[in-house]
Amino acid sequence: MNRLNERYSDLIYYLFNKNNWCSLDELSLKTGFSRSTIWRDLTFMTAGFPREWNLEKNDTLGVRLNKPPNGTLESLWIYMKEKNPYFQTLEMIILQNGVTVSDVVNRNHISRSTVYRQLEKIEEVLKSNGIALSSSPYRLQGDERKIRRFIMQYMEVKGLDIHTEIDNYDTEEFLASLLKLTTKNSISLHIGAIQRLTTIMYIANLRASYGCYVNFPEEVLETYQTTDFFEISKRIFPFMYKCPSRYIQLQEILFFAMYLTNEEKPINRKDDLRQIRLNLRSNNDYSSKLFLEQLSNNLNYDIINDDEFLFKYVQTMRRISFDTQFDTDTRVNQLLSFLPYLEKNPLFIEIEELASQYLECEHFILEKLDIIEIFLLVQSSLLRKRNETTFSAALICRTYVENDYITQVLKYHFSSQLQIIAFDITDLESLQKFNEFDILITTFGHLSLKHIPVFNLSCIPSAAELNEISYFINQYFLNDIRLDDEKLYPFTNQFIVCH
Repeated sequence: MNRLNERYSDLIYYLFNKNNWCSLDELSLKTGFSRSTIWRDLTFMTAGFPREWNLEKNDTLGVRLNKPPNGTLESLWIYMKEKNPYFQTLEMIILQNGVTVSDVVNRNHISRSTVYRQLEKIEEVLKSNGIALSSSPYRLQGDERKIRRFIMQYMEVKGLDIHTEIDNYDTEEFLASLLKLTTKNSISLHIGAIQRLTTIMYIANLRASYGCYVNFPEEVLETYQTTDFFEISKRIFPFMYKCPSRYIQLQEILFFAMYLTNEEKPINRKDDLRQIRLNLRSNNDYSSKLFLEQLSNNLNYDIINDDEFLFKYVQTMRRISFDTQFDTDTRVNQLLSFLPYLEKNPLFIEIEELASQYLECEHFILEKLDIIEIFLLVQSSLLRKRNETTFSAALICRTYVENDYITQVLKYHFSSQLQIIAFDITDLESLQKFNEFDILITTFGHLSLKHIPVFNLSCIPSAAELNEISYFINQYFLNDIRLDDEKLYPFTNQFIVCH
């Protein structure tokens, strides 16, 4: 889906993070596009920017992206996708059960040759998702479950506000009923599940209104017909589009039940973790055990001991397995927009290679989005471990006013990572006798201790001075587990820790 907008995304991403002037040569080097292509794209993009955004051009300095306060990459991408002619044509195909070239020409005010070029590109994207595009009229065709999954991805990528888009059932009443039923059945749902399920119901009703229905094997229907998820789905029947037969209606109920099943979150996290570890020890989940052990070896850090990571990793793998088996998908596909800036990261490459070696099989293939999710979980674990690294810091200042101010500045920037104890200059000799402190921070410019690092600060510290402490903490952690800085956090060079 992101292929319909990938070149513009590359340029915007780099300019956004550069946050300064950038020459065309630099843009060409970073994005791999020619200077003429970049200039043409920039000229085109400028016309499609929101009012608060603009590209400033200078013959000497190059270009820079001016953004509003609190402007985000995603908000700009979503706006541009709304204006993107490919997405406008695709939206017509999705929301209408068959469109002609003339329909697109009249609606979007473009030439027939442009429409044919757009349809060719859209057909490539559809093919990569396992579905096709019929011709004259143009409509989606193929496995209905894959078609609905594609529409779900489209709505996610476009960032559509479901409450303004949905008009084929009462969303407020649906939400209230769904929450009441899941609570009654003691079913806990993942974050964002209610919004995704609301979208799924909209898509199911849209497709059913075109006479396009899902079809699961009989054994799947028999297996899930007795579950609480199916019973809840039956209870929200009034919100579903009425189907021509009871059997088709049962299939549509099952379709929603499958998505509801996939959104379940274990109620007792402690019990679930205990079972996960038991499965790993008994080799019931041998492939994951090998994957996690090898990943831990590569990181020099036993990631299996991180309960937060392990719990969410297993939840992710369960969902991926369910998606693979039944062609369901409730992931946030906005992550795909960041794929070009992650897939060259050495940790991403390692995870992808290990997943291919240990996790994939004939009936379980991991997609790029799956790797991104695992990558983010691993990075969360590493950053969590890094943020738990604490240092005992001795602080020596010239006055109690300095001491109070420097202490609060350090707490502001380093939170719980520094355990600060204040000393007087006369205590320096006693500090040399003990090994209780990891670092000394002082506003005296001439102090030194042989056994611990000393960091000198001004009475009002600059960002550069504070970054010396941040760099020390970062490098200590990286050296401790022998980890490359880029693996810990791929955007380190784009940000500074000091506010």
